[in-house]
Parts: sequence; C-alpha cells; structure tokens
Amino acid sequence: MRIPDGAWLPPVADAALLAQADAQIGRLEDYLAPINPVRLTLRISTLLRQYWVQGGDDFSDELSLELWIDALAWAPEWAVAEAIAEWFANSRVKPTGADLVALCRERTADADVELFCLRRLVNPWEQERARARQAEAEAVRQRAAEREAFNAANPDWTLGLPQQQRRMRPVPRVVDAMRQAGLDPDGNPLTGGSDEYH
Repeated sequence: MRIPDGAWLPPVADAALLAQADAQIGRLEDYLAPINPVRLTLRISTLLRQYWVQGGDDFSDELSLELWIDALAWAPEWAVAEAIAEWFANSRVKPTGADLVALCRERTADADVELFCLRRLVNPWEQERARARQAEAEAVRQRAAEREAFNAANPDWTLGLPQQQRRMRPVPRVVDAMRQAGLDPDGNPLTGGSDEYH
C-alpha cells in the first residue's frame, strides 16, 4: 500500500481497509524494528577498527562507541549494515555518527512515511475528521447539482431581476456652481447628459 506524504489527509476507511492498514502497520513495525544493541556494538566496533588511530586510550574509545550506539539505536539492522557497507566501499575517511545516521535515514524514509500515514488512517479521531470532510464535499456537490438543475429548468429566470438603477439627476445648484467655476457640467460623467438645467 503506497501512501504519499506531505499534506495527505486520511480518507474514510471501511472495515476491510482498516484491517489491511493494521496488517501493514505490523509488517512495517517489524521492518523498522531497532537493531539489537549487542549487534550494533559489534558492527560499529568492526567499522571503527578499520580507522584505528595510534595513541588512543580505552576510556575515550568506549565513550566514542557509546555516542555511536546512541545515535544509531533507532535504526533497523539491515539499514545499519547497508550504510556501513556503502561508506566502507566508497570512502577512505573515518565516518562520523551523523554520516551513518543520514545514510540510514535515506533507507528508512519511505517506510517511515508510510507507517506514519497508516497510523493516522486507523486513528478514530482522524476517521471522524475524514467523515466530516466527506459530508461537506457531498453537500457542496449537491448544492452545485441543484443550481445546475434549476438553471436548466429556468433559463430566463434572471430576466426578472432588478435592472441597474437610473443615474440620479444632477442637482441644479451643483451644475450652476460648476459653470461659475468655468467647468463643463455636460462633459462630466456625473452631471452631463441632462438638458434640463442648460
């Protein structure tokens, strides 16, 4: 089941779809299950041993290893293994924890998004919101259909609407004041067109 991310909104789901979503959630949780701490320690120790630097001390090495383990504890083992293999095959410099975390996140990104969306889909509150959106969309479609049907059955119904009001006749005092000021009331769109006051 492929689900987009971004502004995706869960649709209304029936019992069958919810059952499928629950099953897929279980599969994704297994797929993204964090690596066993012991196995993570072994993998990181093996990687760092390839970049051993003379003069280090055991205490510093132990603290460094703990930082690596904390940074990658969330990642599934398959992602850690792939990230280590890619770095080891393509780089001659020692990686940082951030390097491997970024490689792991690239590998789990799609599954993380899908799991997030599926959990939203089966959330009862999200389903309540989805039903409300569906009802509003249906109401909008119904109103549009009713307007279209009315217009089709009554093509001339707008003929009875009030027409644009006639322009108010100019006040004589305004026309006289304009003439005294040397203005042309006949050329003014508000006062022109009336011969009654010429």
